[in-house]
Amino acid sequence: MFVAYRYSIGLIAFLFSGLMPLAEEANLNPTKNNFVSRSSSRQFIVHGKDSKARGAVCVFCEEVKEDLLSLIRQRDRWRYPVVIQLRGDTTNIRSSSIKPSIYKLPGGLYRLQIDAFLGNSFKAESLRDELIHLLLAEIILKSNPDMQALSKENILPDWLRIGLAEAIEYRKNRESAMLFSAIFKQGKVMSINQIFESELQDMNSISEAVYRTSCCGLILALLSQQEGPDKLRKYISGLAIHKGSSNDLLEKVFPGTAESKNSMEKWWALKLAELAQPTVTDVLSPLKTEAELNNCLKIAFPENAKGVNQSSTQAKKIGRGILSILKFNGKVKRSQAKIQEVKNNGGERLEFHIDEYRQFISYPDLAKTLKINENRLLFLSYRAFPLHRPIIHEYQIILLQIVSGNVKGVDQKLARLSKLRSLIFRSTNDANNYLNWYEATQLKMRSGAFLEYQQTLNDLNRPLPPRTDNLSKYLDEIENEF
Repeated sequence: MFVAYRYSIGLIAFLFSGLMPLAEEANLNPTKNNFVSRSSSRQFIVHGKDSKARGAVCVFCEEVKEDLLSLIRQRDRWRYPVVIQLRGDTTNIRSSSIKPSIYKLPGGLYRLQIDAFLGNSFKAESLRDELIHLLLAEIILKSNPDMQALSKENILPDWLRIGLAEAIEYRKNRESAMLFSAIFKQGKVMSINQIFESELQDMNSISEAVYRTSCCGLILALLSQQEGPDKLRKYISGLAIHKGSSNDLLEKVFPGTAESKNSMEKWWALKLAELAQPTVTDVLSPLKTEAELNNCLKIAFPENAKGVNQSSTQAKKIGRGILSILKFNGKVKRSQAKIQEVKNNGGERLEFHIDEYRQFISYPDLAKTLKINENRLLFLSYRAFPLHRPIIHEYQIILLQIVSGNVKGVDQKLARLSKLRSLIFRSTNDANNYLNWYEATQLKMRSGAFLEYQQTLNDLNRPLPPRTDNLSKYLDEIENEF
């Protein structure tokens, strides 16, 4: 529901939040050069004129490394330091760029370096991705110190670097998990071959989101295997010396994923279904909770339920039907429309809303049917928005009252709960509108989230270049003549 602002603000604003004490501590023992700072583990050497920015970057790098090592379950035993050169400032009106480099030094040593050219479009997400790339390259170089292939593409493929970064975010932020579930339900997740063959630079923002989510799912699926972290570290170390494709190495290191020709894709499909299942920690937004709650309050009976024992209670039902028409005429009409709609769609059931309980209270197997709805409400309460949880509990009590036949005061309770739900719905929309207004008019720095859309629109509006083939020349002559 709420607008996510992470990675869309500048380096100082993003990295300094909650990190200022640690950032100052990182500069307590600077080197002789006043423009250099070292992180707490001494692996990260940050160059730059702003001491606070250097300290914040040191703390940020240590956090990224801690998250990565925790994900792959590896101890912090680094051999090669990572040098980070900070140039420019986030207040500068210029584009930002981050360039990782790996240099081989005499004596079998290596220099890992990131050149960060800062500007107002700087994103901490980009620094995180390239930092993970160099940290993984350092792991590879420790295992293969004599390797010759030092280019970025040969050391680490994009899918692995991005997948690990997104897997870290998946564990820290449940919004990523909900996004994964939504993409999976739409059937947009890539196959393993597509993940290996895709090029990040050729993607727009939508396809990049699908690609990142697919890479995250693949990493999580590999980590879930038996001894998954150990095998993943072995896979990373073997990338530099493996002569075949990434797919071949994956089958070699993770043998359980490719027992037959198509077994890897089948394994991937099963893992996708598991990862897309929401957990109790995935709290729904107010609007999604309201939609799920409305579904839980729909009570369905078999189509022949109304005809069971109809002869013995026909007079009673006719009298109650007349009374219900006099008192609840609008609800009866709505219910009949719903029943007819279900039948027209090929269903074999009668569907009511809980507000129409007087029409199904005498149906057989009432307790069994309402127990299904009660269980659905119980499961929803685990993930419901906090404001909806007491409302769900009251609906459970109302279902028990209907089963017992004691419906005194039920109409008043249902009316009050409906009013509360409407109030939450309106408040949620007002909050959403306010956040959209604030993002559109009050932010001092652009997020850059829609730059690709604007660039695509500009490209579409730009006139096409003239064609020089014979057919085009002929058509141009015909057009000029007529």
